[in-house]
Amino acid sequence: MRKTHGMMGMTLLAVAAFAPQEAEACGCFAAPTPAEPVVQAGERIVFGYSDGKVTAHIQIQYEGAASDFAWMLPMPAVPEFRLGSEELFNALEDTTRPQFILTPQQGEGCGGGGIGCGDDVAFLAGVADDGRGGGSVAVVQSSAGPYEYAVVRADEKAPMFDWLRENGYFVPSASDASFDPYIKPNAFFLALKLKSGATTGDLQPIVVEYMSDFAMVPIILTSMGAVPDMGIQVWVLGSSRAIPRNYQHVEINEEYIDWNNQANNYADVVSRAIDEAEGHHAFVTEYAGTSVTAQQRIGRAARFGRQEDLATNTTPSALVGYMEQNQFPAVALRPILQPLLDIPDDAFDQLANQTSPFGPTLEQLYWSTYNEYAARRPGSEFDAASTAEDIWTRVIAPTQEAIGFLGDFSYVTRLLTLLDPEEMTKDPAFSFNPDLPDVSNVHTATQINHCNGAPNELILTDGRIYLSNDQQVFEVAPKSGVPFASRVEILGQEGPPQIVTDNRGLLADSDDSGAGGCTHVRYRHRRGLGVSIVLGLLFVASRVTRRRRQRS
Repeated sequence: MRKTHGMMGMTLLAVAAFAPQEAEACGCFAAPTPAEPVVQAGERIVFGYSDGKVTAHIQIQYEGAASDFAWMLPMPAVPEFRLGSEELFNALEDTTRPQFILTPQQGEGCGGGGIGCGDDVAFLAGVADDGRGGGSVAVVQSSAGPYEYAVVRADEKAPMFDWLRENGYFVPSASDASFDPYIKPNAFFLALKLKSGATTGDLQPIVVEYMSDFAMVPIILTSMGAVPDMGIQVWVLGSSRAIPRNYQHVEINEEYIDWNNQANNYADVVSRAIDEAEGHHAFVTEYAGTSVTAQQRIGRAARFGRQEDLATNTTPSALVGYMEQNQFPAVALRPILQPLLDIPDDAFDQLANQTSPFGPTLEQLYWSTYNEYAARRPGSEFDAASTAEDIWTRVIAPTQEAIGFLGDFSYVTRLLTLLDPEEMTKDPAFSFNPDLPDVSNVHTATQINHCNGAPNELILTDGRIYLSNDQQVFEVAPKSGVPFASRVEILGQEGPPQIVTDNRGLLADSDDSGAGGCTHVRYRHRRGLGVSIVLGLLFVASRVTRRRRQRS
């Protein structure tokens, strides 16, 4: 069974990757397609900060028995808890997703064109009643959607653990030490479980809102269930660019990107660049800029109509037709519509594999499935009012809140780090620096293919030029001794970065023609720095077991 990895659970987002393209011998090849790689992150969190209040939208995905699902989060204050929406993550992912575009040009001699902290049963809650109370330890006991939850005091570890055990929680003894940094006066834990009868398919994002001076990811406790090179992906919403206030910041050396294979080594490049920071504690910035495109992607709250209008649809086909017409989030409706329409699991199993950049979307495939099974039950009776209320409470109201939440902020920053469990010794916190420039999520390079026998050229955005004598394969092979980070820096809450290590001069002056394989690569002196280095995210599951070089 897969365990939840870290306090926020295990999140897996599969984005269709494009197949690599090969250039013809003369350098005439198909038009480039932006690489939008498969993404996997152990934790995905959206923070909003305003007037001393942090609002955190947390995506939870878990595989395993529903009875084994468990999740816990340290809190600096008693939080408000409610259901979240996948639509927020979809909108931010779609509009800040890294793109790597290799632009071909014909050179001389060419005549033609072309182209929760987790263990198996950790923190299993047994909370039943609503309201505040529960003795000196439990502060809140309530439920929302598929979840039951409790907020417990963390002033002392022993009383908290006693309450957890007495109320049906299981606390693995091996985890005790991981709690120590969070046991302090006026501290709390949020504990979460699935309601009796709920399945893991009912899981959805959650929202916690609390008073705090800054947003923070409790990575120390996450180390309990973490895997090597676990990705921590964070979006921070505010009025200006967000920064890691207690982690360093790195910019990668672009020469290591595998441009001809859809940048499929990006996770490894990022990880190795982060390893060059002190304590391997650093983030890269994926995107920093306006949130308007994400707001446009998530749409308007008014499109859903009213709950009363939804309740007037008294047949399965009418209900599905109304929701499709009003652009309800199809995938999020599955926990409600699947039992209502008696849809078997295997009807959904292969849908993700049927999507493509030029074919149907996953949402469209879900609507087709709903319509197909609704049509098989034309006279089926169901409680339209109760169904509408369930849909509105669990899907539409959280989506409307996500729309309003995203609209409250003009700026979004996307940050990434990759950490091994032994590196999770410091909780990253985030604040803002209005003096820093935007960072685009679109990264480009130019490939010039000559057909007169001259070496082909790959030109990076900072002006570095790589030469290849092989006109059929252009691969920038890694060169020994050249850093993976072009720059390591500290970002403060105002002013420019404080440079820790600047390798840009070294990269520009390097000359290494000893690359392996069929490719020969060397440096010319750079033509001068071009546009800002643009970072992206590629975290492929097969790479989480990457070997680590010897730690400093």
